[in-house]
Amino acid sequence: MYRVKELGGMCIKFTDPGRRGAPDRIVCLPGHPAYFVELKRPKNGRLDAHQVRYHESLRRSGQRVWVLWSKEDVDAFFAEI
Repeated sequence: MYRVKELGGMCIKFTDPGRRGAPDRIVCLPGHPAYFVELKRPKNGRLDAHQVRYHESLRRSGQRVWVLWSKEDVDAFFAEI
């Protein structure tokens, strides 16, 4: 995510060795909370059940989780944050 770097942030590859379904990236920007981001292919991409459960668990704990399927989704992400 080049835009993250342009904004002075970091886009960290995220893995959770103890659980399946972790979002792909943690986006950290100056002055913002951390955002968990799942990147999916526009065609044939899908969320597996374990990903949905992991994302729901993060959201219940007050975290922001984004699933981005297209360039338009990426644009919407940056517009909202």
